[in-house]
Amino acid sequence: MKTIRITTERANDHATLRLAGWLVGGPGTIALSRRIRSLLARGVRAVTVDLAAARVIDCAGIGLLLRCRQEAMRSGAAFRVARASQPVRRMLLLSDLLGLLEGGEAPTPLHKTAPGHDAALLLPA
Repeated sequence: MKTIRITTERANDHATLRLAGWLVGGPGTIALSRRIRSLLARGVRAVTVDLAAARVIDCAGIGLLLRCRQEAMRSGAAFRVARASQPVRRMLLLSDLLGLLEGGEAPTPLHKTAPGHDAALLLPA
C-alpha cells in the first residue's frame, strides 16, 4: 500500500506539515486529519501543508485538504498549501482548487447551469 509520511514543524502559533509520498485515501489521510485537528486544538493559528515531496494525490487526498481547510477556518486559523510538486499541482489545477488551497479565493465557476442540468467537462488534450 502506498502511504504518506508526515513531518510537523511548529513555531509559536504556526505549524508546517511536510508531506512525502502518496496523498490518497487510507490511513495516511486519517493521520493527517488527526494531526491537524490536534494542532488546532493546541492553539495553532496558521497551518501550512508543504507538498513539495508529495508524489501523488487523488480525489480523496484533495477532499481531505478541503476538509482540513474548512476545519482550520472554523477554528479561526489560516490554512494554505505550499510548494506543490508538479503531479500534485497538475491535479489541483485540473480540479480548479490550486488558487483556493494556496490561500486565495474560491474559484469562480466557468459554466453556470440550472439545477438538474449538466455542465460540460473540459479537459486538456
